[in-house]
Amino acid sequence: MSARLLCLVLLAAATARAHICLISPQQRGPYFNASQAGDPGCFRHEVPCGGQYPPNPAPFPSFTAGGQMTVKLQQNLNHYEVGFPGYIDVGYSTKTNPTSDDDFVVLAVVADTNWHQQSHQQNYTLTFAAPNVECAHCVMRVRYNAHKPGETTFRQCSDFALVAASSTPVLVRAQQKMVQQPSTRRVLAQNDAGRAAFAAFDRTFPLTKQAAADTLLGVSFSEVDATTADLVSVDTSTAAVQKVATLPFGLASPAPSQAQAQARTAIGPSKYLLDQISAYDSEHKTLYYILHSEGSMEQIPTALVVVDLASYGYAQVQLFGLPAAVNGLVYVPGRGLIAFVISPKGNEGYIFNLYTIDVGTGVATLLYATSSPEPLFVNYQWTDFADDTVYILMGDENSLYALNVRLYSFNLQTTVWSMQLLNNTEYTISSVQNLPVYGLVAASPGLFKPGVASAWSIVSVMPTGEVSKICDLAPAGAFQPYYGQTIFNVTPDGVLYVRLLSATTATTVLARVHVTSSSSCDVTFSNHGNLGHVHNLAVRL
Repeated sequence: MSARLLCLVLLAAATARAHICLISPQQRGPYFNASQAGDPGCFRHEVPCGGQYPPNPAPFPSFTAGGQMTVKLQQNLNHYEVGFPGYIDVGYSTKTNPTSDDDFVVLAVVADTNWHQQSHQQNYTLTFAAPNVECAHCVMRVRYNAHKPGETTFRQCSDFALVAASSTPVLVRAQQKMVQQPSTRRVLAQNDAGRAAFAAFDRTFPLTKQAAADTLLGVSFSEVDATTADLVSVDTSTAAVQKVATLPFGLASPAPSQAQAQARTAIGPSKYLLDQISAYDSEHKTLYYILHSEGSMEQIPTALVVVDLASYGYAQVQLFGLPAAVNGLVYVPGRGLIAFVISPKGNEGYIFNLYTIDVGTGVATLLYATSSPEPLFVNYQWTDFADDTVYILMGDENSLYALNVRLYSFNLQTTVWSMQLLNNTEYTISSVQNLPVYGLVAASPGLFKPGVASAWSIVSVMPTGEVSKICDLAPAGAFQPYYGQTIFNVTPDGVLYVRLLSATTATTVLARVHVTSSSSCDVTFSNHGNLGHVHNLAVRL
């Protein structure tokens, strides 16, 4: 069963909205435009069918009972919740007009995928065994539970029939045009200017110049077993990946079996590491990850994985005392592991919390909690540490293309919490990292424009909100505006690495950036490599 059945979340420009579109069998209600992000026809909440009632009977598309069934969905925007990924499930009911979720039997469940871009659009197809029952009018229900602050479950229903194997299934063509928004890479691959830009980049910046001065560590999907993951090293010159250890849990939750789905086991197997959450203890050469250790996708991940980089041994530690899922981790020398947690406060909004974590016992102790709930800037981006201060970058849930972000800071000495809206009139960012001498910096593709690969820059991010260019990183047209580019850690001498996705090939290039002044950098690049399966990359210190 494909783990790519994912049709989830959609936001409108003015109001926080996540959408799910059921294309085939066609969803109930008025026609919708599957090529337009935020179409109102994909924004429905009412239990169980989004407030849509059965259409006039016939003709319904039909499937062979016990045979093969294919469902097509569209993800208009990606609403991945770091630390507590959501899911979509597909169920059916033999009732013509079901009134509750209990009227449905779950057929399939698929976990969310982190595309690092809210405006990502993608079509997905799921094929599975149809129920072995006959009905002239069944109802299919698709639910999306994003686990995103401010979002409630989204629902769509469609009508179909299950017929005996001797019958001829009825095919009804969907009225909607199923359109996938092209990725930047595909747009530029078909564009002479894009190809020329990347060819010029290859000539101008020979990709074999970089010495293998540093090593990256990451977690990779296992090639042979979805229930395990590989701890890997990545050569920063060749981009070659080498396995160094095996961890006994997956990297993402694979699709469940039909039996698991029908038993409402929301996804399986249970153990998988979370994407975009990692911390590195350079004092004790230790890596930290968050683990979903048991239960369904409704179960909040509450385990910490501690990896000793001397022996590559690991320990799993159960976490206690947290009010919600961990969204970010950072290791602070002399203070230990600190977790950032977003927790709800009734209908008012969300509280931001900082906890210290005892890695031996798993006990979490509250360090600070905001007093005023935040209703809008709830899209977690990044956590880092500099000069006795923990920094958290949070995105505006309603800022689809402007990508408005706030920089929150907590001073560990003075216990002062502050917030500053960053100036994104020239540069958009999704993370911050601390460089010795130069402070907070980020890699930016400029302003976000769908289908356009802008020039990449290294920018300075001031706690006062100013964002200004330090140096050029790569020319326009060479790389996609991919916001999952950040690699955890910088070297002691102030080198940071950036993961860049080619605009014309399915490859990754590692940029090594050494900031030499407030207006200049030394930049070298690795060979092209295949790093799409490697997550939580960090510089080994």
